[in-house]
Amino acid sequence: MGRKLKGYSDDIRNRVIKKHLDKVLNREIARQMVLPHSSVNFMIKKYKETGSVQNKPRCG
Repeated sequence: MGRKLKGYSDDIRNRVIKKHLDKVLNREIARQMVLPHSSVNFMIKKYKETGSVQNKPRCG
């Protein structure tokens, strides 16, 4: 059986991106929002690559 990963709501993802666009450092965003900095980095990376914070549709 695979791991169940915690997903973040679109609201949280959008707030992370807004802070990033306001030039707040990634670690500071993580500290303010009580999120792992690796999750913040991933959200920002995904936004830069796709222009969206939405998850891709999954099958199954």
